[in-house]
Amino acid sequence: MSDVFRELNGKLLFPVDYPSQTLLAKRHKLLVVIGALVSGVVGVATQSILQMGVCYLCFVFVALLLVLPAWKSYRVHNLEWVQPQAVAVDLK
Repeated sequence: MSDVFRELNGKLLFPVDYPSQTLLAKRHKLLVVIGALVSGVVGVATQSILQMGVCYLCFVFVALLLVLPAWKSYRVHNLEWVQPQAVAVDLK
């Protein structure tokens, strides 16, 4: 059964084309992990699950604001695509 999931996972997840996208994804994950740690500390310090959740949501929102609008950052390392070539066809 795990072989089926592994094969399905390989077909559904596409590789990231640009190295810049992987860098931005790493930054986003780092911000979310830092947010989880800080919100956990805030939740323990205040003994409030509500404040912990609000703090975490604020970190996720800030992470999205920092990562999503970075469209120029996605195109720093463009891939070199194969250029199409004209082919002569003889229609006799």
